[in-house]
Amino acid sequence: MRERMAKIDSVAIAKLAGVSRSTVSKVMNQYPNISAQTRDRILRVAKEQGYSPNLSARILAGKTTETLGFFFFGRDRFSRDLLVNLMIATVIEAAASAGFHILTYIVSDSENASSAAMVKDVFHQRRIDAGIILGAKNHEPLVEELVAEGYILGVFDQSLAGHEEPNRVVANLDDEATARKAVGYLADLGHRKVGILNGDLGRAAGAAKSRGFLSVVAERGLECRPEWRLAADFSEDEGYRAVRHFLAGGQPLPTAFAAVNDEVAFGALLAFADRGIRVPEDVSLIGIDDHPLSSFVKPGLTTFAYDFHEVFRDLIQRVVATLSGEGGVPRLRSFPSMLKIRHSCFEIGES
Repeated sequence: MRERMAKIDSVAIAKLAGVSRSTVSKVMNQYPNISAQTRDRILRVAKEQGYSPNLSARILAGKTTETLGFFFFGRDRFSRDLLVNLMIATVIEAAASAGFHILTYIVSDSENASSAAMVKDVFHQRRIDAGIILGAKNHEPLVEELVAEGYILGVFDQSLAGHEEPNRVVANLDDEATARKAVGYLADLGHRKVGILNGDLGRAAGAAKSRGFLSVVAERGLECRPEWRLAADFSEDEGYRAVRHFLAGGQPLPTAFAAVNDEVAFGALLAFADRGIRVPEDVSLIGIDDHPLSSFVKPGLTTFAYDFHEVFRDLIQRVVATLSGEGGVPRLRSFPSMLKIRHSCFEIGES
């Protein structure tokens, strides 16, 4: 019994198969010039003993790990946000379709030395072939350090002018254009007094959406008082807190709010409901990203949908193509949105 439980290595496989250790290594690493009979015998013994080649041995032999690292920046939202979970599942499915495994890492604080060291070690020890980054700041020093060291990274949501390194592959949503469309839609419904629920301006999406919101406000001569421009991060809790704090101040309401994403809009809906303010009768509300729950909240949230399956499928494909050394791989792609009209926006007359 003890012998069966002992760790099986290439030396033991060689002994059982009656060959040298180097022959076992050549078979496991798919070297040619090994007879079919010898190869079949070694593989049969390996299967019977439950042996698979050590990762370190594969790396030393110059083989890939066939594994991508998925690094999620932001511990709090990892398990709570259904949209984040949809993105994670999509990344895993896309990687599997490309023949890669996924190792997932939560980066709770990239400025913490131990967290940063953990991420670096994954790359330095070559446990993965490339990394997929989600939720990082637009300029994330840890990400920039890895890019500078030459590691291949697929980054979701980043906009850094002058950074077109061949090992940096970026997927963005067309955030500024979508934010413009959101405020434009409200203006087309007759809203002249528009509030904004901004996201984290340190993230590319947050900054782009804020620019888009305000550009249409200026172009169409809308009223958007400073007190109507609320900071709400990207979470439901922050959306609730921002709107609740605003309402407690007793300032007059705009006729509509544009939210940086649907999660923030959900928080706003709850805050309005707590104060007896009806959506859309008293204030209209529009979101962005078409969260899985957006059609189920009351009222159903008018928003803009992205095809996240296409976004991450394309990102993984471009990362894998970069790994393979293919030429002409696009380093940056941006994906458009589509309006989903539901019941949270009201058409009004001039006000």
